[in-house]
Amino acid sequence: MLIQAHQGGSVILSNIFTPVNYYTNCYKKDKMNLRKKIQQIGENFLSRLALTVLPNFPRSAILLMSQILGGLGVILPIRERRIGLANLRLAYGNSISEAKKKKIMRDSFRTIVLMTLDCFWFTKNTEKRLHTYVKFDSSCEIFYKTKPAVVVTGHFGNWEIMAIAAAFLGYPSVVVAKPLPNANIERILTKFREIAGQRVVSKDGAIRALLGALKNGKRVAFLLDQNTQPKDGGEFVKFFGRYVPVSRAVARLSIHTGAPVIFIFCIPLDDGYYRVYTSCSIDPEKWNDNSKKFTQVITNEIEKQVRSNPKYWNWVYKRWKYIPPGEPREMYPYYAKYYIDPRMSATNIHNQIEAKR
Repeated sequence: MLIQAHQGGSVILSNIFTPVNYYTNCYKKDKMNLRKKIQQIGENFLSRLALTVLPNFPRSAILLMSQILGGLGVILPIRERRIGLANLRLAYGNSISEAKKKKIMRDSFRTIVLMTLDCFWFTKNTEKRLHTYVKFDSSCEIFYKTKPAVVVTGHFGNWEIMAIAAAFLGYPSVVVAKPLPNANIERILTKFREIAGQRVVSKDGAIRALLGALKNGKRVAFLLDQNTQPKDGGEFVKFFGRYVPVSRAVARLSIHTGAPVIFIFCIPLDDGYYRVYTSCSIDPEKWNDNSKKFTQVITNEIEKQVRSNPKYWNWVYKRWKYIPPGEPREMYPYYAKYYIDPRMSATNIHNQIEAKR
């Protein structure tokens, strides 16, 4: 009787508070939407201001701003700083000091700030400035000569300027890009990306366009150091010794078409110039149909470049966000969570965990 009375009381209380909960949730959604609208208005104003002002600055002023704003970035955004340090601790453990990790993060912020400023600065006299300040070294000969090709880079240095500079030289690519939340900024960036004949395709449903481009002897390009969940075509492979979900699209397109995978990167130099280099090219023949092993090899090359110049990588991205079932939670950053594939049943997930023990 006590249990029945308790359950009945819960139902009554639930019925009483349902309207309250409904209006509370509506208020929270309205507040969130208002916050996003205010944020977008601010972003639109700042982007228009930057487009008007920054292209007129001398190169030296852009470099000075990146140094100052990048240094302030380590002090101000606590959330990003926490993510960055967590990532660096996972990647390097005790092999480098905390002071060294903080220096890498500070330099990484400066790289991100410089890339952002340059996306505005290069909108004026674009071709002339790119020809002057972006230098492709001799290792890029393989990039020039190889068509079709699957081109891979990462959030490392200035990938945006590199792609546009290559297009101006006569080597455009079909680029996969995830739409930005702010439609106005997305339009500005897309216009800049396509200024020299580069084609941008949305991440959603891009495979058909990429396959067609490769069959027509063109280059397709990927930023491959971001999270692609298995339900979206990702595969868990190791990056700095821990599993991350990486898109299988590069490996599968390369195997299917026979196009080699070419790695190309763009790093800023102290004098305001950029150096573009090709680290290596991988032929897909030896991997047959094993896209998982090929994806691991591709990811290893990105890790190699990050290790060689960690200050150029975007450490504030939640790269180790998803933990595959069976992996120890304590080996991943504080922000990580176990990945639950919506296509799998609870029984399959349990069996997968048990199999890894």
